[in-house]
Amino acid sequence: MKNIVRLSLGIVLAMLIAGGIWWWTRQQAQAAHGLTGSGTIEATQVNIGPEVSGRIVQVMADEGQVVQAGDILFSLDDSMLSVQRAQAQAAIKTARAQRDRLLARARPEQLDAARATITTTQAMLSGAQENLAEALKRSAYDRRAASFYSWLGVTYYLTRDVVVATLRAIAEVAAAGSTIMFDYFDTDAFVPERAATRMQRMQAIVRQAGEPIQTGFDPSTLAGDLATLGLHLHEDLSPSDIERRYFQGRTDGYRAFEHVHFAWAVVA
Repeated sequence: MKNIVRLSLGIVLAMLIAGGIWWWTRQQAQAAHGLTGSGTIEATQVNIGPEVSGRIVQVMADEGQVVQAGDILFSLDDSMLSVQRAQAQAAIKTARAQRDRLLARARPEQLDAARATITTTQAMLSGAQENLAEALKRSAYDRRAASFYSWLGVTYYLTRDVVVATLRAIAEVAAAGSTIMFDYFDTDAFVPERAATRMQRMQAIVRQAGEPIQTGFDPSTLAGDLATLGLHLHEDLSPSDIERRYFQGRTDGYRAFEHVHFAWAVVA
């Protein structure tokens, strides 16, 4: 019996020693080659993209590399951007040269006329800044009678806020059915590639005189703009309409001015 117990204990001890040797050998192998196992690793994926598109010409970071905010990860081919920048710089030089040519051709009498127009407009602006309703109350103006307002050659020298405020004041103080006639530049007049040569020349002259053209309206939205002020657009003549109605058949060389519109609005 004692021999059997000793044999069993020997077998168990041998198994423990063999297991220990196996475990120690495995740990050494894992230490040499890294820990292996199966499972799922969760990670946060961040998509990055440049503000401009282009071909990647160099990558500065490797997969799995730790990076910091501000690190450069890759660079793009900037040859196309360089071409676009050169084109933009050339366009600026062309525009400046065109402006200088326009100013060089401006006659002294044209500048004097522009300065006179500006002086008149500034005086009208000073009056417009006074409350229109209060000014009319102190006059013989009869608010109950339909009236006619002529506001020509003024709107484009004022800011849009002043133009809108004046039109709103007229709509509020005038009797229903009152009429206001005003002219305005369309929005194409302010786009160099769309503005007529005569328009560009005029803008250069008045800018040099110290009072640039500031405000225009979009003919396609003018009716809606006026409606919000209490006015109904009865008629809006385009430059071609003005040419046919007032200049057709003339032999004195006068023509309708490009971009100028005549608006006929009625107090609702």
